[in-house]
This record gives sequence, C-alpha cells and structure tokens, in this order.
Amino acid sequence: MSEWSDGLTGLDTAPFFREHITSLVSRRSAQFQPILYGVSEVVGFQKLVDERSLSFGDALLVSISHQAQLLVRSGDRVGRLGRDHFGYALLAASQVEASACEERLRASLTHHVFDSEEFELLFAFTWIGDSARKLAEIEYDVDVALSLQHITSD
Repeated sequence: MSEWSDGLTGLDTAPFFREHITSLVSRRSAQFQPILYGVSEVVGFQKLVDERSLSFGDALLVSISHQAQLLVRSGDRVGRLGRDHFGYALLAASQVEASACEERLRASLTHHVFDSEEFELLFAFTWIGDSARKLAEIEYDVDVALSLQHITSD
C-alpha cells in the first residue's frame, strides 16, 4: 500500500488519520463543524494472537475494518491507530446523524462475530466542538475513557 493506507486493512494509517483530524481541528474556528472522534480496541487481542496465531489476529482485524468501513458515512474516516486500535472521525453535519453512526458502530462491532466466534471491542467517543483543545488532549481523554472501560469489563 502506501504511507497513507495500512497494508493489512486498507484503512488510513495512524499518521495520516491523525493528520486528517489535526486538519479538521485546526479549521474548527473558521468553519465550525463538530466532529465525533472515537477509538476502539479488541479486548484480549495479544492473548488471542498468542493462543491462535498472528494470521488469525490479522484476519480478525481485516474483518473488523471491513465492517467499520461499511458502517460509516461518506466523508467519515476510519483509521488503524495501532495493532488492534481503530480510530473514527465522524463529521457532524447533524449531531443526530453522527451519533446514529456511532450507535451503528457500537451495535455491530462491540460483539463482532468472526470465524463463528464472538470478539469484544471497547469503544470511547468524544465530541470535538469549537473549543481550543488540541488533538493530544482529545486523544488523552479518549484513552482514559477506554482504560476505564477495561477496568469495568474485567
């Protein structure tokens, strides 16, 4: 693939996805358009790879990425942020539409079925409005929310 597209999933690479989000965040004051920013990760992914195989883990990630791409709207972005982490940038022409897209992602992927097994994904989303918060602060808030979900799901 390329520096913009993840070789395994075909999604935006982490640097390209973050560049896109940074661009959206920097334009907020000029043309206000809220963004619903989110992250998901596969629960127990490393254990899964250790017990099954890396190729099984890769196939699971491809399955998740394809499903996510089918669920987002035109203009929304999905990126692979890390080994088993995915990022979502849902543009909010209407907050109702973006929230509905978030709900579709959660409903379809929280208990993702692959190879006749169910795999759990944790999600954390936050609205990026017209505040002056930087992307690093937003990512930190989402990471904290995801960490709290790990605590409650264990």
